Amino acid sequence: MYVFNDDIVALATLPGKSALNVIRVSGKNVIKIYRAITLSSKKPRANFAHVSCIYNQSDKKQIDYSLLTYFKAPKSYTGEDVLEISTHGGNIIVKQVIESLISKGARQALPGEFTYRAYINGKIDLLQAEGIAAIVEANNNIDSYYHLNTINGTLTKEVQKNKDSLMSLMTVAEHELDFLDSEIEKKELQEYNKSLNKLYLHTKKIIKKSLSSEQQSGNLQVAIIGRPNAGKSSLFNLLTGHQKSIITNIKGTTRDPVESNIDIGNHEVKIIDTAGLRTTKDVVEIKGIEKTFAHIEEAQIIIIIDEKNASQTYLANKNKFKQKSVILVNNKNDINNHKQKNGVFSISCKKKNGFNSLLTHLSTLCNQKVDRVYKESSFSINVRQKSLLQKICRGINKANKGLETTGDLTICLSSLYGVLDLYNELIRPDAKNKIINEIFKGFCVGK
Repeated sequence: MYVFNDDIVALATLPGKSALNVIRVSGKNVIKIYRAITLSSKKPRANFAHVSCIYNQSDKKQIDYSLLTYFKAPKSYTGEDVLEISTHGGNIIVKQVIESLISKGARQALPGEFTYRAYINGKIDLLQAEGIAAIVEANNNIDSYYHLNTINGTLTKEVQKNKDSLMSLMTVAEHELDFLDSEIEKKELQEYNKSLNKLYLHTKKIIKKSLSSEQQSGNLQVAIIGRPNAGKSSLFNLLTGHQKSIITNIKGTTRDPVESNIDIGNHEVKIIDTAGLRTTKDVVEIKGIEKTFAHIEEAQIIIIIDEKNASQTYLANKNKFKQKSVILVNNKNDINNHKQKNGVFSISCKKKNGFNSLLTHLSTLCNQKVDRVYKESSFSINVRQKSLLQKICRGINKANKGLETTGDLTICLSSLYGVLDLYNELIRPDAKNKIINEIFKGFCVGK
């Protein structure tokens, strides 16, 4: 899929109207290309920004006045010579600059090709590469934090520690099999069992202490639920700061959930306005209510709002709120004359009475949820990584159980070599492995 002996170029920033664009070039002829597009005979100084005109290669007319930064191999992102060009924004200039670079021998990079070269050149391992892809897609502070840790090698260090322990154990076992004529004593076998069990538990701990990408554990969600016309959409609009949900006196106005991301307590939170809970024969409204219950399942915080008694809605659906933080809100206190008591907030969405107290409490809950995630989790893993770690656990357990049952170290070693292959697949599989291409083709161009 990828070629390594040529020069590649791509836009590293989003195209369109912006203050500037960044173009990235990588390969063995970067210096030659630099001299050609700047009409300079000088070699650029590494790790310094150079201000220069960039010229069209056909007529030598100036294209732009740009900032060029040269990174000398191996001290660059890809491990090759790299040139990063900051041009003025817009589509025209960047297009002309890239055409000029291509005319001097560079080709348009494929998705993920810069990071792939970084991987092949030993700048990063596969876990770090996946962290780079994930941080680009991160949409909350928690995911961003853990993906950055992965890029910095936190997960790699833990996995590598386990792999090194396994290899040391296997080396000792191979030595014993080579030089011992008699059977291995029971005490020695017990030491092997102890070491394997320790390795198994440490791997299980990595899985347990990891946020799983398919669970979207880093996404903080708040679902607003209640009976029709209780004020769900009004509260949603009040929290988000704009009229996104339609408000009418007609029951069942909100049928499809409406979502919006807002910042609460320095954390990005998804607020969800849901369909009203009631018994109905309307097929479309029933579908909306089913979606409401699905959002209750996904959300960490539930706001139950009612114009008179939110506690009734809570009690009627209590079994659906297990392990959820629930906020009870009685709305329309400007006309219903109810007051805040017994942990139930009394507000008026129309007059904004009591709203600040509710928002303060919601912010506190969000902070507690986020703090709990940071306390309980050390890593973030994707589906591929979790699957391999689980296979490693099963492989270690199988080898250990087999050793306990048979006392045959040769059979145990055979199983452990399979576990070692799984560690290699997790951190640094064969470059020709099809898994590699599948992972890197999901990257954006220029990364």
